[in-house]
This record gives sequence, C-alpha cells and structure tokens, in this order.
Amino acid sequence: MVLSQLSILSTYDYKERNVKKIKLIYEQERSPGFLKRLNAVIESVIKARNLLNESPSQKTPETIASIISKDFSHIPHVKIRILKGHDLKNWGLVNIVSKGSKRKAVAVIVEYTPLKGKPYKAFAGKGVIFDAGGYNYKLKEGMIDHMKFDMAGAIAALYGVYAVAKSEIKVNVIGAGIFVENLVSEDAYKPGDIVRSLSGKQVEITNTDAEGRLILGDLLWYLQDRYPLEYLIDFATLTKASIISLGEEVAAIMGNDENFINKIKDIGLKIEERCWPLPLWDEIYKDKLKSYFADIVNAPPYLWGGAIIGGMFIKEFIKPGTKWAHLDIAPSAFTTKPTWKGGAGATGYGIRLITEIAKRESQ
Repeated sequence: MVLSQLSILSTYDYKERNVKKIKLIYEQERSPGFLKRLNAVIESVIKARNLLNESPSQKTPETIASIISKDFSHIPHVKIRILKGHDLKNWGLVNIVSKGSKRKAVAVIVEYTPLKGKPYKAFAGKGVIFDAGGYNYKLKEGMIDHMKFDMAGAIAALYGVYAVAKSEIKVNVIGAGIFVENLVSEDAYKPGDIVRSLSGKQVEITNTDAEGRLILGDLLWYLQDRYPLEYLIDFATLTKASIISLGEEVAAIMGNDENFINKIKDIGLKIEERCWPLPLWDEIYKDKLKSYFADIVNAPPYLWGGAIIGGMFIKEFIKPGTKWAHLDIAPSAFTTKPTWKGGAGATGYGIRLITEIAKRESQ
C-alpha cells in the first residue's frame, strides 16, 4: 500500500492540480478494500495539496469551510459542524488572534460515526490561512513567503478523516480545524494583552507570532468538553525550532503517554511519514511559561527548546485523563523543491498517518 501511494503521489504537480496516470503491476490480485483505500488516500492528499498550494489571497475561513463541507457532504455516516460568530463567543484565544483581520475565525468539525456507542478518535489542527506574525511581524528569515502553508495541520486533520470515511474504515473519528488569519491592523492584538481562554485559563500575550498554540488551546478544550474521546492528536506547523531540531521531512511528536507516542512514531516510520519524540518534562520546562500578570505566557523569552515550549503550552489545555499527542509538522508540511514524494509545495503530511492509525485501530 505504501509503495503504491508514494508511486502515484510522486507524480503530483500543482500546475496540473493532479497526479499523472501510471500503471501499477501487482504480483497478486488486490482486494476491493485495498483499492478503495488507495484511491481514498490519493484523492485526499491531492485535495489537501491543492488547497494548501492555492494563493492565500483566494482563501478565507469562510471559503475553506465551504470547500470542506462540500467535499464531505456525500459521504455516509458524516456530520459536519461549522462554528463561527456567536458560536465562538467564548473562544477568547481564537478571537484575539483573528482580531487583525476583517475575515473572522471559523471552526470546522467533521464527525464520522459508523459505529454506535463508541468513543471518538479525534484529530485536530491549526488552520492559520496566512500568518504575517501580527505585530511580531515575520521577516524573510521567518519564512513569510511560505505562510500560506500555515493551515497544513487543520487540512491534515480534516482530510485524514476524509480518507478514513471514504475508505469506509469502521472506527469513529473526528476531524477538526480552526481557521483564522494572523494579520496586522489597528485592531490586531498586541504583546502585553491578557486574554481569557475557553478553559478559563488567563494567557499573557508576549509574542503575536506564537498564535497557533493559542487557537489550538481553545479548539482542543472544546473537543474534550463536547465529545467522549479515546484519544486526541493535534497537528500544527507550530515552530521553526522543530525544523532546526530535526531538519526537513521529520515532524516532532510530543504528548502525555509514552507508549502512545511510540506507537504513532512506529507507524509513521513504516509508511514514510516520520516523526521523532521530544520530551515535555514539567520539572524542566513548566516554569518557562510563568507569567506575573496571568496564568501563563504564550511565548517566554527563552531561547532554547522552542518546539518543546510550544508543546508545553498546548499541554496546559489537555484535561487529566485525556490521552494526547502533539505533532509539530513545520518540518514536513511543505517542501521548497520537488522530491521523491511529489512536486514543490504542500506535502499533505499527516493524511496517510491518520488513515493508517485508523485502519490499525479497526482491526
């Protein structure tokens, strides 16, 4: 399956918005389930790559939500929920990030429920459609020219679930994304602001370019509050520090259950969506989030371990008893040149990983 997926996806070219037709020859006849899953994954990755590679001026939270809703509308056992405006009135971290744009935040939640009475496996992601950094403005070295890919986590979570549902894998899953723009304007949030999150935790804003962890804090809290979850995995292009740590292609993974983290890591290694663990040790890192004005800061003046600090912040919004993993996919969400996995641009990282996790859970 992995070789078939990568053989096809390697021919992707955004100018064509598609992959090339190639002939695959198998030594043994493949089952209808194999072909259904193969087609579902290829379709999902193509849709994700096309959305992410699209010009950022052509995308808004509303248009992205509309595209996703249309894509899922024909799939059995699927319920789509779009939250915006009044629905998000208590999502303080989301709302403060989106203040700088006239196009306000939208949350998209897709429930795929083929089984009755079973908890959900939840996949959630950061969906910053364009990230200028706010008043902590990104310079060239901050990769502002690549910031149309900053919604890759949300797209991975949602189109990973799309692949699961199209494959008719018998597991209950949720895909969720929170879509915002982080721009600069007279209304944009500022360093020094203090904001109340959906969880009630007060956050001091020390860096407006550390926005992804903020919007995830509200989204993950909401999912834990509303749904019975077996576990929760989030995907986010969160930090440049993860790229410095692991280079290109390998995502960083963190969480609160070592066996769970290792399971995801091992699956990723087998299917060529690699991730590598980083620690979230309270005794070393927790006090880095200390604030004299609120419960925590969003980005401390601490030069080292940036990917870990991002994970520690998100951990503040994980309830006791929730099995959770965080993947910082900044190293693996896009490539600046063609590779053996496809053309330059978005990779669709996470979709094949989610599908494989769900498939193994169904067995």
